[in-house]
Amino acid sequence: MKLKFSEDERPSPAPPCDRFGAQVIATIHDLSQESDPMRLTESELQLGKSKPYWIPDDDCSMCMLCNARFSLLNRRHHCRACGRVACGSCCKERATLQYMKDEPKKQSPARVCTPCASMLARIEDYEKMMREHAEGGPSEDAAPSTSSAGRMTR
Repeated sequence: MKLKFSEDERPSPAPPCDRFGAQVIATIHDLSQESDPMRLTESELQLGKSKPYWIPDDDCSMCMLCNARFSLLNRRHHCRACGRVACGSCCKERATLQYMKDEPKKQSPARVCTPCASMLARIEDYEKMMREHAEGGPSEDAAPSTSSAGRMTR
């Protein structure tokens, strides 16, 4: 069976950056999760701890978060946490990333996208809570445990 489309019905090809979508999403966090710092997967806890794969500029003509087209006025930026290509509006946050602490020239906060900034804040809250628990801080009832699915639960 062959499908025939008229010129105006023909499906448009996926943007070049879509081919990286599955790889990028698999290596970062689930953007739809609630903001409970206790509900983090092991892979989410790795965000910012190692240098991400950067999607090449030429492979992405629009923001991977809001789909705004890049131009002379709307420039491309790479999130230093996840490697996605985003516009200035979606990649305006700054965060200190653990993998950059080893590089003397790059110890200042780095540009990160809004979803990564949110996830990094959750990770920081989680790690602070774990340190307090290890130091005998909050009661044992507040200590996290890992479910069989790998998610942190209360």
